[in-house]
Amino acid sequence: MICTVLVGFVGFKIAKKLKAPAPAMIGSMIAVGITNIAFDYAYLPVVIKNFTQVITGAFIGVQIKKHDLLQLKSVYKPAILLIMILTLNTFIIGSIIHFGFNIDYTTALLSCVAGGITDISLISMDMNADSSIVAILQLVRLVVTLTCFPILIEFLCRNNDEKAENKAITVEKINTGLNRLLNRFLKNEISKVVFTLLVAGMFGYIGYVLDFPSGVLVMATFSVAFLNCFTDITYIPINLKFYAQIFAGALVGCNITRSAVGGFVNLFIPALLLVFGYFLVDIIYARVCSRFKLLDFKSACFSACPAGVSDMALIASDLGADLKTTAVIHVVRLIYAIGFMPSIIALFITLIGG
Repeated sequence: MICTVLVGFVGFKIAKKLKAPAPAMIGSMIAVGITNIAFDYAYLPVVIKNFTQVITGAFIGVQIKKHDLLQLKSVYKPAILLIMILTLNTFIIGSIIHFGFNIDYTTALLSCVAGGITDISLISMDMNADSSIVAILQLVRLVVTLTCFPILIEFLCRNNDEKAENKAITVEKINTGLNRLLNRFLKNEISKVVFTLLVAGMFGYIGYVLDFPSGVLVMATFSVAFLNCFTDITYIPINLKFYAQIFAGALVGCNITRSAVGGFVNLFIPALLLVFGYFLVDIIYARVCSRFKLLDFKSACFSACPAGVSDMALIASDLGADLKTTAVIHVVRLIYAIGFMPSIIALFITLIGG
């Protein structure tokens, strides 16, 4: 266990130095995976997965503010449209990968879900999918989205002079009775971190007992998000997220064994299909939004890019898209991906007798 965590930490540091995307998750996963292939040593207990899901859920929850929910009134149509197209894409590309490349249905479908690498990899463990395959295909999606999609979008918009106006986001001061009560007792950052993790852990345990797909992660996320909308006492430091991602990456790395390596060469074409599917989603979604005046073309393109909320929102703003709209739609996409898609996939697998 100690060796596995130390190797994961070293992998994180190297990936950070190389400026890799999501370095804590990716660096840890690759470092543990490579050394496990060589020495067959990696091990972490299952309880680490639940601990990691609680921290990950808490971190996602503290990023969801009340103004994000209020903003939904103006973007609910394009958000619902994106969810529908992404769901359709998940089942079409996932089915092709399943039937064409002898990958079990749950693994194939989860590989196509537009969530975070950490979140979906952890969920795949819960649902008995092959987390190493899911993590690799999710990694390909993230890297291609962050490196290639902005260039492609700029090319597609080269003759489009339409530019979104980015207004500052104003957040109302929270003055609820619950907020005043909690602020009496939680007067420093340490107490707020402990309280946030306690709430996430308590509701995460409820999700574990209820035993629905990704229950720990979903309940931890929703409980902290709800609290974050009505108080200002939730807090998770960025370093804690990195440690959670190191553990998550190491957990996935433990599944990368010598026997599994032989199957990775078969993932090249599935990865190409995955990227091609998301590119089609991006173009179709942007065309429909532009045609029916739901969003400007560039903002729609960035809203449909399946990468991190903060990453895509900042890139979108730099390149002239609507920062606020893009961020809110990405928040909706992320909540749907981790909160609802696992249950939809589980129901689908049950219905087809999987």
